[in-house]
Amino acid sequence: VLNNEPAIRRVWAKSVESALLRKYIDFFIDHEQPDSSRHYMKLLAQRSDQNDPGDGTAHLLYGARVEALDQNFQQAYQYLLRAYAVNDSVINLKLADINNNLYAQLMAEQKAEEVQALKEQRQKRNIIIVLAGALVIVSIILLFSKKQRNKRIVLIDLIHSWLRYILTRKITTKL
Repeated sequence: VLNNEPAIRRVWAKSVESALLRKYIDFFIDHEQPDSSRHYMKLLAQRSDQNDPGDGTAHLLYGARVEALDQNFQQAYQYLLRAYAVNDSVINLKLADINNNLYAQLMAEQKAEEVQALKEQRQKRNIIIVLAGALVIVSIILLFSKKQRNKRIVLIDLIHSWLRYILTRKITTKL
């Protein structure tokens, strides 16, 4: 698969070349040869572009080490300051990203809690509505049943009165 893809081969070749140039730089710094180190640093800088990974601190740190070999401590110190400034800005960006992610997570959790509270509130409201509806239905049934009972009582009283009337009439007619 790698042999058939020229883009992948270019990426691997560039990566290997950069690693090899860094090894050369380290080797010549360790052997206190600043001119050779500078040469390979220039080659590395020429081969680097904006799309390369990293923040450029490695190049600044190499520059500081090479300048220190040449006894140019002021320039080495300046390289170190710039490397630390870049590193600090990268750390600050990462911290800001972490803070933003934590804030977004907090907001999401709060929204989830609000949604849960609203669901519970809606459930309580629905229970109250069902209970109120049941109470209304029971009240209507009781009222209807009371009216029916009153009608029955009136009917029973009417029948009772009618029977009394008939019975009293029969009794008086028989006598």
